[in-house]
Amino acid sequence: MYRLSSEKLKRAEQELYQISTLTDDDRTILTILMDMADSTGLYGNMIGKLKEHLSLSRFAEKGIIPMVSYSPDMQITGDGKKFIPEILKAIDQNKSVWINYKSPWSEKESHYTINPIGLFSQNDILYLFSYNPYFDHTMIHALSRIKNIELYEEVVTPEKYKDLSLVIDPFGIATDDEAITVTVWIDPEQAIFEKEAARSKNAQIIDNEDGSIVMTVQTRSRYACKKWILSLGFQARCLGPEDLVEEIRSELSDLADQYEKEHIKRKAEKITKEDARQAL
Repeated sequence: MYRLSSEKLKRAEQELYQISTLTDDDRTILTILMDMADSTGLYGNMIGKLKEHLSLSRFAEKGIIPMVSYSPDMQITGDGKKFIPEILKAIDQNKSVWINYKSPWSEKESHYTINPIGLFSQNDILYLFSYNPYFDHTMIHALSRIKNIELYEEVVTPEKYKDLSLVIDPFGIATDDEAITVTVWIDPEQAIFEKEAARSKNAQIIDNEDGSIVMTVQTRSRYACKKWILSLGFQARCLGPEDLVEEIRSELSDLADQYEKEHIKRKAEKITKEDARQAL
């Protein structure tokens, strides 16, 4: 808590005023979202603190408000945002929805019935986690790619699928059916940061005498794990599984070829320009 200047207080009161203008539907959506997030246990005491911040808004009358952190708005383009109330209503009332979805890997829209389970975010993008009764498995959809939603009939989703933590992986969204065990060597300078990262909580770590570490972690997001390893550059080296090692080696080789071709191209262009200057 901290005391505000009159100018800052005025701006704060304007923001807090928005809280008092929430409609009953807004409050219902907030309640469902907070209860849903709280039930996963993935956010620690953050939900409780959020409720405290909202309830403490009365202190603004005395020139004092709670300090809060602001995160970037969720990236929901197109019509995705307007479907949130219907999705939350379906979750609250255990109803299925008929969905039109435009996958980035298909030229045509897909149409099917799903049972919404929850909403979650990754990299400030909002996703819908649901159960598809026809295929008997869970699905993940980016809200920005949803084209239409219609509330359908009341349904029963198997309990084993009604858990948002099913999509949580050390490297982001769990996208693969089978988990793989990945072992990575990380150099001393980067090791300290990787040991503090959230993904290390589910990893086995061996400390080497030179300060480097060998991290072994299970993941169901092979692509995201590979991106993480590549992002560390020379500070990391994948040790297994062998097919992932070969995949990374091949990509690095292709990348080196691309840079070499670009280097040769720029060198040739530079020579051409110098020849043109000399001719003048």
